[in-house]
Amino acid sequence: MKNYLITTLWGAFIWFFATLFFVFFGEHVLFSPGKENFTTSILLLVLGTGLLLWGVTYIYLFFVELLHLNFLTEI
Repeated sequence: MKNYLITTLWGAFIWFFATLFFVFFGEHVLFSPGKENFTTSILLLVLGTGLLLWGVTYIYLFFVELLHLNFLTEI
């Protein structure tokens, strides 16, 4: 149950900052489909999101493994 709580809190943390990103920068990165910057904007958002999610997942797995190893050494 403890692992689900950590995962849920991590997901809420990511969701909160993703929402803040679009609140503050949405008008600068989102374009209508008819505009010339639309394709470039979508490609950059997809690539940036993919890299960011990879990095966040890497950090999450690092901490989970670290917590798991600490738990095993206490037994």
